[in-house]
Amino acid sequence: DEGNLLYAEPLFMSKAEREDLCQIMFEVFNVAGLFFCDQAVLSLFVCGKQTGCVVDIGHDKIDIATVTDGQTNTPSVRRLDFAGCTQSNILRSLLEKRGCGILDEREIEALKERICAVAGSSDQYKQMQAAIGNGNGAGESYKLPDGQEISVGKEGVTASELLFSPQQLLGVESAGITEVVYNSIMNHHETSMR
Repeated sequence: DEGNLLYAEPLFMSKAEREDLCQIMFEVFNVAGLFFCDQAVLSLFVCGKQTGCVVDIGHDKIDIATVTDGQTNTPSVRRLDFAGCTQSNILRSLLEKRGCGILDEREIEALKERICAVAGSSDQYKQMQAAIGNGNGAGESYKLPDGQEISVGKEGVTASELLFSPQQLLGVESAGITEVVYNSIMNHHETSMR
C-alpha cells in the first residue's frame, strides 16, 4: 500500500488515458487512493486563488483555461500547438543563418532562457528593436560551453514573437497568445452569463 496520490491532470486528457493511468496506479504501484485535479485549478490554488485565467506554456503546446470557484470552464479551454520547442527551433535557425554554427539542444535552451525577451507593450517592443539594431552582432554576448562567444540581439526578440505572431514566423493560420487568451476569457464570460 503506497498511500494516496493527487494527479495534476493536464487539459485535454482523454477518458481512455485517465482509465489507463488508474489501472497502472492501482495495479502496478498499489496506491490506496487516486484523485485527479485539473492543472489549471491547482495552478491557481498554489497562488491562493480560486478564480482566474491560467496560461500554461510547455515544451510543445500552450494551454489556456479560465477557472471559476475552483472549476475549469471547459468551453473556454484553448490549446496552441507551438511553444518552447518551436521557439528554440526558430532561435537556432536564426542563429545558424547568421553563421553562429550548430548549437545542440542544451545550448539552445540555455541561450533561449537567458536572452529571449518579450516586450510589455508595442512601444517597448519598438524600443527593444531600435536598441538591438539590425541584428548583426548588436546585443548580448553569450559564451558557449566550447568557449565560442556569440552575440545575440534581434534573434532573441524575434524568436519570442512566436507567441504573439505565429503566422509571421511559422506561416500557419493561428492566432497569437494574446488573442487566444482574450477569446478564452470572453467565452468564459458568455458561458457564465447564460
